[in-house]
Amino acid sequence: MSSFKKNNGEFWIWDAIISNNKDLFIIRLQITLSNGKKMKTGYGSRGENRSRTEIKQKLVEAKFHIDMMENHGNWLFIKAINKM
Repeated sequence: MSSFKKNNGEFWIWDAIISNNKDLFIIRLQITLSNGKKMKTGYGSRGENRSRTEIKQKLVEAKFHIDMMENHGNWLFIKAINKM
């Protein structure tokens, strides 16, 4: 069985609490790139929101080490490193 994981590989997660609606949410984004170009897009999801604790637990179960976890109110950043 082959594995997609790479030893010391990094997995970065940015996540946001956008809605309490468990069925569906969509948010429109306007992004300005470093070269000044603007892009308009959207991001959406359906299904249940996962708590920060659940996300961390899933990473640990998959043999990742949580290297950095920053909580910023309505969003978070997690940097996990694969330790095979």
